[in-house]
Amino acid sequence: AEKYEGKLNCSMHVVDDYTGTADALRSVADKIVTDFIVVSSDVLSNIELLYMADTHRMHDSVATVLLANSTLTTAVPAKKGKGGKNKKAAAAKLDAKKQSLPECNFIGLEQDTNRVVLYKSKADIEDTFCVGKWLLGTFPRMTLHSRLEDAHVYIFAHWVATVIKED
Repeated sequence: AEKYEGKLNCSMHVVDDYTGTADALRSVADKIVTDFIVVSSDVLSNIELLYMADTHRMHDSVATVLLANSTLTTAVPAKKGKGGKNKKAAAAKLDAKKQSLPECNFIGLEQDTNRVVLYKSKADIEDTFCVGKWLLGTFPRMTLHSRLEDAHVYIFAHWVATVIKED
């Protein structure tokens, strides 16, 4: 095998299974001196990180996140009927199916740049959520998505590690 002589410096740090991303970054913050990539160990993707890194650099981003189309399926409405017991049973099945679906996120993307300007987890929302006037005024061309998932691949500016360490 040939020896790699490029500018990429890669190191892998293993943390406990139940350590969150921020805690894991805190434990290695002193070693981070340039922009860095965080990839969860359970990610399976055909994305070329080089393109993601180029996008991160071109926009001088603080953070770049990989989003993927959700594999969630929508519940199928019950068959039309006369109502009564069958209608109640169908409604109960539909409610059970909705409850068993994985959590979704509501992600607002600015249309011109695909910049993430809103991120709400379904777990943090009870019945409804409001989008503030400031956000709508600042990003009037925001599109709200509910079928995008966080793919757990991130690129951060190097100084983010310092902020996380101090937090």
